[in-house]
Amino acid sequence: MRRSFTQIVRKNTTSEIKIIQTTQIIFEPKKKIKMQEESEHLAEVKNLSSTDKGEWLEVKTKEAMEAEGFTVTITKAQRWDKNKREMQIIGDNGVDGITRIRINEHQYNGIIQCKCYAATTRISTDVIAQIDNNLDHWKMERSFGILVMLTKGSLNQRAINAIKNARNPIIAITLHEIMQGELKQKILEIKWENYPGKQLKRTRIELEEAEEIKSIGEFRIEGKKIKGLVFEENLIQY
Repeated sequence: MRRSFTQIVRKNTTSEIKIIQTTQIIFEPKKKIKMQEESEHLAEVKNLSSTDKGEWLEVKTKEAMEAEGFTVTITKAQRWDKNKREMQIIGDNGVDGITRIRINEHQYNGIIQCKCYAATTRISTDVIAQIDNNLDHWKMERSFGILVMLTKGSLNQRAINAIKNARNPIIAITLHEIMQGELKQKILEIKWENYPGKQLKRTRIELEEAEEIKSIGEFRIEGKKIKGLVFEENLIQY
């Protein structure tokens, strides 16, 4: 709600001269200001094609994140079409970019997915599932997903529930929120203990001496006259 406060001060300097001073203070709620910023972004991409909208949001996201200290790499699978003599984009497998940043003593690694939808278009749960699946196969320390949108209106309750129930931490955030420096705080708010699958397996094998040694499978080792074998395996929660 927009509120304004007006103060009127009347002062008589002489019987003939009067001074009337009016002061008006206008209060704009932060939510409304944020909606105005989102509307400006929507207006900026209104006349762009679907492909151009996506590229616009990817570039803007990269610029906004790098301004906050993130390292960002845009990922696109491309191939050279010999007949048309041009580079063609053949898909990104649900990953528009990757990012990393060190905050305090930890390094964080993120997969970025940008969805430049209109305010009336909703993000499907398939998008969330794809980010979640990509994170399952991304063996990086403190890894998480970033879903970047133009407006929170694109995120319905089903998508919100899918994020809450994901196997990996996923941050849904608007471009404006990134530009306001809110992404770092959202990363620090991740409760890693809620994601027991986010762990690394560390294996150490030492041999003092052996003959005809060979490895079978991932961890099975066979050989003759094995001496001084040390095998350690630890699960590291992060």
